[in-house]
Amino acid sequence: MQERTLRLTDRVAHYLDQLAADDDTTPSEIANYLISRAMQQSSWQPAIVRDRGQRAGAQNDPRLDWWRAAKFGLFIHWGLYAIPAGEWEGRRIPG
Repeated sequence: MQERTLRLTDRVAHYLDQLAADDDTTPSEIANYLISRAMQQSSWQPAIVRDRGQRAGAQNDPRLDWWRAAKFGLFIHWGLYAIPAGEWEGRRIPG
């Protein structure tokens, strides 16, 4: 395997030196670890996770047929306009 050299800014090199001193290891080992972790995170996980937040079989659950047939949807009645709740034209509204 060919040896490759990576030039780091002084700030990054200083940070790696500090991490290495804290862990009683070398800056090269710390950099190697960080790069390998970054590669694991980026190459093994998909960018978009399918069916995230749903239990297995939720798409085929017969209890939701009425929801789909009635054309119900989800409307979230909250947004940036809801942040100043209780104020109208700069005056406080009780309630």
